[in-house]
Amino acid sequence: MAEAVDMVRDFTSEEYTTRSPDSHGHEFDINKHKLEYMSERRQDEPAEKKHGSVCIRDDMNYHLRLIVNEYKRRVAKNPRYSLRAYASFLNLDPSALSRILAGKQELSVKAGLSIVKRLQMSEDDGRRFLLSVIEGRRRNEAARVGRLVSSPHLRPVPAYINPDVFEKIADLNAIALLELTQTEDFNSDPEWIAERLEIDVNEAKALIDNLLSVGLLKLENGQLVSMSSYLTAACCERSKQARKRVQEQVLKRAAYSLKEESSEKSLFFGMTMAIDASKIELAARRIREFLDNLSDELSTLPRSEVYHLAIQFFPLTARRPEDFSGGQNQLH
Repeated sequence: MAEAVDMVRDFTSEEYTTRSPDSHGHEFDINKHKLEYMSERRQDEPAEKKHGSVCIRDDMNYHLRLIVNEYKRRVAKNPRYSLRAYASFLNLDPSALSRILAGKQELSVKAGLSIVKRLQMSEDDGRRFLLSVIEGRRRNEAARVGRLVSSPHLRPVPAYINPDVFEKIADLNAIALLELTQTEDFNSDPEWIAERLEIDVNEAKALIDNLLSVGLLKLENGQLVSMSSYLTAACCERSKQARKRVQEQVLKRAAYSLKEESSEKSLFFGMTMAIDASKIELAARRIREFLDNLSDELSTLPRSEVYHLAIQFFPLTARRPEDFSGGQNQLH
């Protein structure tokens, strides 16, 4: 049987190419690409190009340039094609698209993911597009708080670590220590770290040694520095077991926080609902999008504390009898 393929736009050659479904997923690896696209512009390109009310400006990020160029390509084929029709195709409000292109509104990560799929971008174009969206959001946020944020300190997309390394550092305190290095008052002294994480100083020293040994921490001028600000482990059976161990620690810490912390410091929410169980994958996708968007909004400078957000979505009802008896609606 021939392998199923998807049609994927190649925005470099303006051609359509075929790729297998697994070859252009949208969980991209930042280690494969540098963040150099922010200043990309052809040398012979004028500082500003106009098409009706849509123009390319020097200060436009890569993702905005791509959106404008695609609109102009469509207008070239159909002069009557409108910005309103383009906005409808991208699933955006026309006025919102105008504000985004004018630099008056930021494109959300969720909308960016939708545009990647609607324009059938190749893996490389989709990766660069999403990196540009997140880079733009962080730069704009930095400008609002009056701080300059450089690329090495951004958290665009996950940097993947292999399961062997993840097994060694799958500990809530180790993960918290990596995040603690991102706070503005971080101190490499083990006693300071132990006090901030509420652990024994010997445990703090052991965590430091372990993270140094696997290369996730390094020493620069006597200071501990995290090698990446956004890590995730590739999913496999070993990493699943390690994740479970971390989640068990999370639940224990949440119970402690519920009992000991004030309501101003810790937030606890819950909702019980009757659902269509066939939509579990949709729930997982929505939760991941929510986590990414919330991280974008909260992880801006200056960073002062390390928080953990945990969302559990699990059944409160047992499976129906027919699920156990091959369709017979009775208990045996």
